[in-house]
Amino acid sequence: MQENLMSTPGESVVCLATCEELTSLVKRFRKSRSMIQNHKDRLSRLIKAHLGDDILRQVQEQPGWHNDMQAAREKLACRWERSTT
Repeated sequence: MQENLMSTPGESVVCLATCEELTSLVKRFRKSRSMIQNHKDRLSRLIKAHLGDDILRQVQEQPGWHNDMQAAREKLACRWERSTT
């Protein structure tokens, strides 16, 4: 069971990380696209169970330092606009 879990879902993760289409796994594993999708769904359920339901939200958030940099850039841009008018 562990080997099965690491083969197709593991390859699914590699495909997703490299922006490769999952359909490339169909020929490699001789499985249907829906079976590959089922493996992907099962893997996502395992990740959510292990890391928590809010993991997708956390991953999509910008890091705090990025927000600080963006705020500093906007502040400088506003200061520059005020100085030129």
